[in-house]
Amino acid sequence: MSFGFFSSLGLAYEWRTPNFQISIKAAEKGAFFSSRRRHTTWIVSLLPIEKQAGEVLDFTFDARMPQHNHGMVTKAKVIKISGLEYRVEGVRFHMPGNWLLQFLIKDKTGTTRIETPLNIDNK
Repeated sequence: MSFGFFSSLGLAYEWRTPNFQISIKAAEKGAFFSSRRRHTTWIVSLLPIEKQAGEVLDFTFDARMPQHNHGMVTKAKVIKISGLEYRVEGVRFHMPGNWLLQFLIKDKTGTTRIETPLNIDNK
């Protein structure tokens, strides 16, 4: 299920759900979506919107190509940096086409699933 909106903010992306605002930026300057041959690292920040949404108990990321029925060739590693900030290493979109970014945020109120489409062109 997809919540809220998706907006591109230069080299950062942002989504809003009923409980959280999630923003992503490249850990390295200019390397948000680099060559398909290279892994990239993202910094993901979570901001609780509702007072009920508190401490994040678990955060996961994955990306899939629904039309091809597969995901990334490597599994991205999620590392907690601070209370609501995560480092996602090993993000690699190995082929052009339509991808679905998937984020799961578990807190004391339950699990929020964010899914948003992303098209990787053939550059």
